[in-house]
Amino acid sequence: MLYFKKYASVVIFIVVLLFLFSATAFAADSDPKYVLFQRSDLKYIIVDYEQAVFDATQPLGDKLYNAAVEGIQDALSNHRKVYVETKGGTKIDYSKAVDDGLTFQQALSNSAYHVSAMPQPSYEMYMDGIRVALRAPIPLEFPEWMTVTEPWSEIANCFFVNVTIDETRLGEAYLGRTLDNIDAVTVKSIPAVRGGENNNIWRVKIIGTVQPNIKPADVRVMLDGSWLW
Repeated sequence: MLYFKKYASVVIFIVVLLFLFSATAFAADSDPKYVLFQRSDLKYIIVDYEQAVFDATQPLGDKLYNAAVEGIQDALSNHRKVYVETKGGTKIDYSKAVDDGLTFQQALSNSAYHVSAMPQPSYEMYMDGIRVALRAPIPLEFPEWMTVTEPWSEIANCFFVNVTIDETRLGEAYLGRTLDNIDAVTVKSIPAVRGGENNNIWRVKIIGTVQPNIKPADVRVMLDGSWLW
């Protein structure tokens, strides 16, 4: 009974929080996707807030959510920065909104609190098995050595996603590495095929007529046997 009460209270709290946090619209695009908060050492931590909220609705799955909320509360309590990116890609300076006494929904509807980019995080908070851990973050923007295009093919009746990697810039970011050090590239977990005139394009096809809108988190690169993020 004690466990049930605790579990029920967590679910109720999350439902209320979600209502307050994303009541601007019923469209999922306005819901928070990522939250970026600043620690006491001024380093930024990013967390997949959408995933944390979902996990917290599952039995014994609230560890990531609790750790994220604790970090966000600590940042706001001590006047440090917190940013929120919605599923639709809108980026909010949430700590500025809190300073001005606004709710998330008010900040979302006011472009004065929108930012074009968020700071690059130092770590990503995630679940490593049964414990909360930190790892190298998924980039918020595509790295300088990577270009992603999404051409529509009327002839093939599908989208193609091209991941083009600049070998010179790759070698600057990862000293001495070349295209041949790249073991694999995936887009939305789909293995990409290498080719192109300079053999520096990795491509996947996306079936359907909806623009893929590929984000940095959708593209993964394995370099020397290890995924970069």
